[in-house]
Amino acid sequence: MPLQRLSQLHRRTIAVDFAHGNLKRTLRGSALYSQDPDLGSVLTINVNDDLGDFDVVLREEEFDGEILPGASSGCDFRISLSVGTTCSS
Repeated sequence: MPLQRLSQLHRRTIAVDFAHGNLKRTLRGSALYSQDPDLGSVLTINVNDDLGDFDVVLREEEFDGEILPGASSGCDFRISLSVGTTCSS
């Protein structure tokens, strides 16, 4: 049964697949679930990348992606995002 809440990913390793057209990139990191005073409930995935470390922040309130097992990517779980789901105004 797939997970449905970002809170279930607290302190787990996550692979995040980003897709835009034919371009795809998978990033891996460690997740922390917390409450942000401005954003509400968030999952922050700390990514260690060759070009520098950064965070991917997902808001529970806006997240509508699918959380899948991540063993094939060497992580506990996998999330797929399209560029449209990563941009908000």
